[in-house]
Amino acid sequence: MGNKIKCCDIDLIPAAENLDDVENITDAYTLKKLIDGKDYDYIILDCPPAKSDITLLAMFAADYIVVPADSGSDALNGYSQLLSFVNELRDVNHNIVVLGIILNNFATQEALAKYMESEIKSGFPDGTVFDTVIHRTSLAAQCRYFGEPACIRDEHHRYSGEIKSVTDEIIKRINASEGGDS
Repeated sequence: MGNKIKCCDIDLIPAAENLDDVENITDAYTLKKLIDGKDYDYIILDCPPAKSDITLLAMFAADYIVVPADSGSDALNGYSQLLSFVNELRDVNHNIVVLGIILNNFATQEALAKYMESEIKSGFPDGTVFDTVIHRTSLAAQCRYFGEPACIRDEHHRYSGEIKSVTDEIIKRINASEGGDS
């Protein structure tokens, strides 16, 4: 795992190319115990969008899931399959809550992206898709390349504001699902 970075009142531990540390965790209960032993309000595990062992372990250990959606033409089928899989997970982790779908890496000026946004929003119940759309930008690629969060790379960029906005939405949805203030 990467080095811890203090930013925007959060600690970030970016994933590294080498995931040996995570792959040594062989079951969800060990991961859950590791997570529960940390003194944080929220821990976010950013996983690849495939049914890899790491993603499955994270999903089994999670309390909440956020599904990122991009504007690719196969997006609708993939998200429906993922949400169906999450429903199956409830047999093992019955408390898991899907907070919703975040439109991510969207180039809203492209016709396909506009169409996919419309299809995703109309294809799921009201409130499923987050209000915030994270747009495609070179800053996102720079952040991944340099291993820096947007709030350090360029805190005034639109992308940084979108990340902050979606974070606020996630927290509101968590609070609402726990019966707290929304």
